[in-house]
Amino acid sequence: MEKAIVVSKGFNVKPFKGATVSKRWSLELTIPAETTMNDLAQAVLASEVIKVQNGNRDKFDKFPDNHVFKKTFNKPGIQVDPKQALIAQARAAGIDVTDKVALTEWIMSQM
Repeated sequence: MEKAIVVSKGFNVKPFKGATVSKRWSLELTIPAETTMNDLAQAVLASEVIKVQNGNRDKFDKFPDNHVFKKTFNKPGIQVDPKQALIAQARAAGIDVTDKVALTEWIMSQM
């Protein structure tokens, strides 16, 4: 059975705008092993659509109906558990991660 990937992002929170006190929190997102790239892309697109809508309302008359906004995905600086990242890379390379000898040989070949 494949394992989930866990990613996290730290951020600061103030109780209200202009507050002088803040707390450091983090959000940990578990991506189940059965999640597809399409699932991830749809989640990213949902937030991008909101950004495009909010960022272009004042330019509504400048864009024709059925206009296509194009954006290239920029890889964020996220924190990924190194062990999980290594396992994911090994799986992507076709390595059976339950086979310790094959996994060790693959890791050594990456050095």
